[in-house]
Amino acid sequence: FYLLASLAALLRWQSGAGFRWIHAATLFLACGFATKDPVVFGAVPLGGMFLYAASMQPRRFRAFASLLAIFAAAALVWNLRRWILAGNPLYPLTPGQSTVPGWPPDPSLRGTILRMLRLPLDLHFHGSGFSDSVLIAPLGIAFVIFWPVWLFTGRLRRQEVFCLAFAIPAFFLWGWLSPVARYAIGPLSVLALLTGIRLARFWRTSTRLTRAGLAGAALWVLIPAVCAIMIVEINVPQLRYLAGRASRDEYLRTANIAFPPLLWLRDHTAPPERILGLENCADVYAPEYPRYQSYCAFRPWTAAEVEVQLRGRSYDWLVAPVGDREADLAAARAAERPASEEYRDANFVIYRLSPAK
Repeated sequence: FYLLASLAALLRWQSGAGFRWIHAATLFLACGFATKDPVVFGAVPLGGMFLYAASMQPRRFRAFASLLAIFAAAALVWNLRRWILAGNPLYPLTPGQSTVPGWPPDPSLRGTILRMLRLPLDLHFHGSGFSDSVLIAPLGIAFVIFWPVWLFTGRLRRQEVFCLAFAIPAFFLWGWLSPVARYAIGPLSVLALLTGIRLARFWRTSTRLTRAGLAGAALWVLIPAVCAIMIVEINVPQLRYLAGRASRDEYLRTANIAFPPLLWLRDHTAPPERILGLENCADVYAPEYPRYQSYCAFRPWTAAEVEVQLRGRSYDWLVAPVGDREADLAAARAAERPASEEYRDANFVIYRLSPAK
């Protein structure tokens, strides 16, 4: 949202509005940084265009200073806070360390070049490594079907140049640094919007026969897209909930494997008690922070890693995947916090930790 709002403000400036729109664009971008660090993928091309806009002002140094002040006030204050609290301005990110285990598969220059060349093909036809869901084609087939409209709809307009100057570098920066498709939603949305505009432009100048072909192609794009939406967004317990045949808790207990242990904690723990959740990061359903502290590494935890967490703070409860049981018990013994199992389901175990000595 903040990236697209920033781009929209930039386009307002480009259309002839005042430099205050670049101030607004900088504020939106800073709000993006205050929300989540992956905004950097879009910030690099946007920042370059902001500097270009500032250089066009009669008092350019004053313009540069105003942009820096806005950005620092809304964004850098959070990096300062993280540096004071955690000793790392990018916490929980660590420079030089991937947040996704095993990625990139080949970090060499040759591997990186091949990965970037394969990126459009993989996203469309081998997207399991990019998608957060079961979908193997997170981009669908719209770009595959409709890319030729760019060849038949004339030269690029100035607004399109600015949009592409944002979308293309942001997309390739994402492809270089991250394997998670949702972090590329900003540039991909812009590319999809521009393609849709070109399609509408081509439609207005086409014959009836060509329009019929375009309508058929659009329908063919829509059918698998709707199927994908149904796979990702709709489940049987949801239908029972919408029909009034299941309560909120019954629906969540059935549809979300992370919910049952959190529901048990809600009914069996007291407000002063603190809880460590490993691989259960459904924080919206958990006791409020700082009572509940969650960490998700998306892999099994070792006893040493669990011990570090237990020694870091005084926890009363531990929530962990059933498959990590031996590591959890060994960590509790090593931290001198023997654990007793109080709850178990098919996915999670809850331990009560003995008081620290």
